[in-house]
Amino acid sequence: MKGQILLDPEVVCFLDQEIKGGVLDALTTAIHKQLPEKTPWGMVFESLMSLAGVRLTEDLLESSVWRLAGNLERLALRHPAPPWCRQEVDEVVPVQVLAVHYGYSPRRRFGGDFELRVLAGTPASIILSKFWTLGYCQMLKGMFGFSSPRGLYPFEDMRQFVNLRFSIRITSELSGASPDFEKIWQEDEQVKPASLYAWNRLVLRQRRREDFRCPRDYDLEEVKCHFCAIGQNECEAATHDETYEQRHCHACDKVTWFDPADVQQELCLTCQRESLRQQDE
Repeated sequence: MKGQILLDPEVVCFLDQEIKGGVLDALTTAIHKQLPEKTPWGMVFESLMSLAGVRLTEDLLESSVWRLAGNLERLALRHPAPPWCRQEVDEVVPVQVLAVHYGYSPRRRFGGDFELRVLAGTPASIILSKFWTLGYCQMLKGMFGFSSPRGLYPFEDMRQFVNLRFSIRITSELSGASPDFEKIWQEDEQVKPASLYAWNRLVLRQRRREDFRCPRDYDLEEVKCHFCAIGQNECEAATHDETYEQRHCHACDKVTWFDPADVQQELCLTCQRESLRQQDE
């Protein structure tokens, strides 16, 4: 639904327009057409009122559509879904891992910064950040759908968590300027609800080339998805946004892979990993 709305010409035509007067009414109507029939027009209008007086950008449109799509039940009950400003009550919401960036905690423990998009609930569309150590990821791996080391879906790298989903309990006590959580919803050593565990297994099966064809026809034994240079702009099983590009690295004096999203980085990806490894020694 979200993708359909964001590609709808009747919605896209509002990009770069200042949302004022009847423009907000027209935008509301265009988006409302794509939502379930039981969704009240007035609730969609109230949910979009924060756009009044601003120029509509792609990011603003995307976050607004995410927020509406993640609160359909709330809208149907005639409760608007405005942008999140504070966590009034504790809430269990689903999230999806968007990215994992290697790094160290303040206590020098190796891990990664996990970017998590909230998929539903009052904080829908917000992106949270959590640092998880490698050890914590190893503790969570079975809960998320990974197999034993000898199984079909072993955990080998933190970036394998990209695109996986789980539910968290956002609390008013922990939340301040942004939503925050401590606990992951799980029962019987699986993330809940069961549909999210099933989603994770589907992602892991894709990365095993089960009922999924690699767009570059790479051999699984030679190129695993979490070490592949191809990005999500070309492959839905990828574990990073954009396909890496080759440039000369002054550190190793080789033409090798760089992440185009990291424009300030002077080290290639191989040298970055080597640098992190040396810090861990």
